[in-house]
Amino acid sequence: MKKNQIKKNNMLDHLTAEEKEQFLNELLLFIKNCKINNSYESVMECIERWEDIAEMNSIPGFKENVWKRFNCLKSAGKVY
Repeated sequence: MKKNQIKKNNMLDHLTAEEKEQFLNELLLFIKNCKINNSYESVMECIERWEDIAEMNSIPGFKENVWKRFNCLKSAGKVY
């Protein structure tokens, strides 16, 4: 397979348009803050959180299954 035929695993491919916008807004905020605080830790934590979300989104049916279970718990009064 040629190099240009290999598709990189891009986290943004697994985020909805709304999630991409939220991720980029959060990332920009943390980048601005890291300049003030002279620490990139919050930037790395932001990226790691969104990588986790993208990974969950990449599993077919996962999000729907989680919401289904959540709604069952909510209906039973276990969560609010």
